[in-house]
Amino acid sequence: MISEKVKESESQDIREVQDVSVIFFDLIRHQTDIENNAVEDFKNRNKHQELETKIAALNHLVEHLNIEMAANNL
Repeated sequence: MISEKVKESESQDIREVQDVSVIFFDLIRHQTDIENNAVEDFKNRNKHQELETKIAALNHLVEHLNIEMAANNL
């Protein structure tokens, strides 16, 4: 009877450890996903800033060309 209770207790302990392990690995996976998303967000922000810089440069060139065309029409 005692040995059955010990076995039952050991089985319960094993199930609890397995449950905790699953939760732990889910947390690690979730943390990894968060870190990967942060890296992607950073890359996207950098790309966005690069595009804004290029657009600003193109707008500057268009303004310069408009000024030159206006000067040539005089």
